[in-house]
Amino acid sequence: MEKRASQLREELRDLQQRFTPQYLDLDPAIKATRGRLDNLEQQIKTERAAGQRAAVAEAEGKVTAAREAVEQLRQQMNENKSAVQTFIVRFGEFKAMQEDLTHLEQLHRAASDRLARLEESDSERAPHVEILEAATVPQLP
Repeated sequence: MEKRASQLREELRDLQQRFTPQYLDLDPAIKATRGRLDNLEQQIKTERAAGQRAAVAEAEGKVTAAREAVEQLRQQMNENKSAVQTFIVRFGEFKAMQEDLTHLEQLHRAASDRLARLEESDSERAPHVEILEAATVPQLP
């Protein structure tokens, strides 16, 4: 439409250079050309306005979609925050249990060492017996 309107404008400029304004006002073909040009310009304005409305509607749709995406991300972030908090609590419990286990293993090693020392000292305190001769069974009561 803009191409056609441009052609009509060029035709009218050419005619204005060749003829007087009074003649142009009297010629029905030129009047029809001016009418077509006015009609095309009106259609162009209408189409531009419709295009602008469509662009605005599309932009509003994108804004709405972006806002929804932001809201979803916020919800996910809040869910992740609670999951992180739960993880931190559980991790703290794990660390405490790990420290308790390390302490218990140290106690167990200490108790095992003490038991080994006690068993060793018992065997050292017991009297040493040396068998000189094997016992014999008596022949008479």
